[in-house]
Amino acid sequence: MRASQPWCFFCVITPGLEELALAEFLEKRALLGTTVDPIALPGGFEVTIPWEQGRALTAVLKIPTRVMVRLTTVTARDFPKLFQKASDLPWTQWLSHPEPLWKVSIHQCRLMHSGRVEETLIEAMKKAHVKKPFSNRWQKENLSPETLYVRGVDDVWTFSLDITGIALYKRGVSDIKGEAPLRETLAAACLRFLFKDAPSEPIHLWDPMCGSGTFLFEALGHQLPTEREFAYQTSVLNLGVAPWKPKTTLTPWPIEKCSGHDLNPALVNRLVEKSITWGVHDVIKAPQVPVSDGPLWIVSNPPYGERLALPEGIPEFSRKLSESLSNVPCEKVLLLVPASWPDFKIKDRKPQEILRFTHGGLAVEARLWKL
Repeated sequence: MRASQPWCFFCVITPGLEELALAEFLEKRALLGTTVDPIALPGGFEVTIPWEQGRALTAVLKIPTRVMVRLTTVTARDFPKLFQKASDLPWTQWLSHPEPLWKVSIHQCRLMHSGRVEETLIEAMKKAHVKKPFSNRWQKENLSPETLYVRGVDDVWTFSLDITGIALYKRGVSDIKGEAPLRETLAAACLRFLFKDAPSEPIHLWDPMCGSGTFLFEALGHQLPTEREFAYQTSVLNLGVAPWKPKTTLTPWPIEKCSGHDLNPALVNRLVEKSITWGVHDVIKAPQVPVSDGPLWIVSNPPYGERLALPEGIPEFSRKLSESLSNVPCEKVLLLVPASWPDFKIKDRKPQEILRFTHGGLAVEARLWKL
């Protein structure tokens, strides 16, 4: 049965977050019902598991931006050979739509023109369609074209099918976004970095510059499968396969309470998640520390002075932020700031750990204080 057949799945990871993504998979693989170990690769990791398990990577994992399933590889050093081999592939066993979207990348191949490669593959699929036509299911059900990733390296061409659809950082949880939103996948990685040392007792998680609340939404939902539509659900590979259900449950992070504050009342007043306490105030002028019985942990993504202006300039803003947070009785602080930002201390301490990656092409650092 195709659902129990082993398939190779590739999870695309933002560079710098690979170690955290691997740790997340190892923690959550029980949800899939597997004990298989992943293989780390540049730009992500691979795991070979049955289809019925692998498709659920899209819902279970929070750090990857996309999940693809490897279909096949062919070796071709010229266009006639690429055409011949591609026209012999069993496309109707992999695809529901006869006109997929192509994403071609090439590295050290004799065939260097990505546009010509795409044209060759389109013509090859048309020839394959003549020999073995696609069913008209895609027309009856008005299915969208699937996305095929073709990567050529040293004349070896790997064909991968995107089973994600809309990028995984779009959770479908909240449509409310501020002016400079943080991608949910990056927020999930920062939170896993923060929680890698589990608290000794339930904590109060506070974001004093919460914007649209991404950190807080991710913290509360990190162990829960994402509930939205994925591309695999209309795939021919998924036909006749029962809907996926988690094999077990995971213990949530020990968060007793979540609080989010921001100085933008128009934004905060639209946030209605009942499990989070929202408030309007400026942490720079006067920190309004939320009351809690447990230890206070702070996580935040301050404005960078680019899409959100900082009239006083970055050095003065960072100085005020450092002074403000130094007056807060807290146990941990994680701030996501540009790598170019000046070093600053909290309670006369430099950050003990730093996680480095890119956010929208900008080099950033998740700076972690353990106070």
